[in-house]
Amino acid sequence: MRKAKNFLVNFGARITRPPSGSLYPAIIKATIFGLAVLIVELYNFPWPMSLGFIVLALILYFNPLANARRLFFTFLFLLIFTFLITTKFAIDIPKTSAVYPSVAFAVFFAALFYLLIGIKQLLFIRRAQAYYLLYLSVLYQGFLLYFASEKTDALPAIFKFLLLVLFLFHIIREFFRINNQSKTRFLTATVFSLTLVNLEIIWAISLLPIEFTSAASLATLFAFLSTETIRRYFQEELTAKFLRYSLLVSVSLFAVILAFSRWTP
Repeated sequence: MRKAKNFLVNFGARITRPPSGSLYPAIIKATIFGLAVLIVELYNFPWPMSLGFIVLALILYFNPLANARRLFFTFLFLLIFTFLITTKFAIDIPKTSAVYPSVAFAVFFAALFYLLIGIKQLLFIRRAQAYYLLYLSVLYQGFLLYFASEKTDALPAIFKFLLLVLFLFHIIREFFRINNQSKTRFLTATVFSLTLVNLEIIWAISLLPIEFTSAASLATLFAFLSTETIRRYFQEELTAKFLRYSLLVSVSLFAVILAFSRWTP
């Protein structure tokens, strides 16, 4: 009788308290987040539900508080982009039914939230690769919204520019902090310089007569290569082989993006 009781107690503990390093917390939180995105979107974002969604996202992210500060801006931008993209802000996305692409958006943002929670709570073995995927996704969403808004009068030009500056500065600074460069000398100056360089690249890309999705892809490519190159320099990992490989990849991807772009007048 006692053995049966101990078995039931141990079994209950296993299913209610996942083992250390388990992916259950990230999966559960991502599922809740994705369902919340879907429900709020299907109801056309009424302000009480939108406010409730924000509170829910904050609870999911900040519980527990450990490492919440390190990824705060990634979380903040992901939350903002979730609203802007699902509300079709400045982006004309055709609907084929009442549910699609709502489900696709919910799955996509749930997957990104899964990466975010997994990195924050140190659940992944390969956290660096997971963070790079999350970093690229957030970069692309930010640039996608910027170039899409350039085709409309959704916001004043100076306001869009200031938002872009804030986005680049904070996401690049967080990139270096996640990669253990927070104590690097002149980090703020380095981040500010990279922000200016990427602003120049974005300005040059905006002159090309290509659609906003291709422009966002090019901006993401150059933003990632510039930050990764400086990171490797700080960590003394910058080699001639990496530079040759980066040049080959960037030129190839640049050609592919332009080749498959829809050129606009």
